[in-house]
Amino acid sequence: MLDTKTRDVIKATIPVLETHGEQITKRFLESILPAVKQISHKHRGLGIQPEHYPIVGQFLLLAIKDVLGDAASDEIIQA
Repeated sequence: MLDTKTRDVIKATIPVLETHGEQITKRFLESILPAVKQISHKHRGLGIQPEHYPIVGQFLLLAIKDVLGDAASDEIIQA
């Protein structure tokens, strides 16, 4: 469960994500593609678990920071 402050920060980013969401998604998919391909080829046999999810979050946050630059403050990235 997210605390109120974190939810407020995330909600405040919605207009920025509406404007830059497609650009972030393109960067995110390009950055993570090698890892996704590897996982997808082995997905059935590996039995993907929640502990595999952090790589997705890592590359998504990098894409957000890359597209938004300084507008992606530490507070936003932490939220």
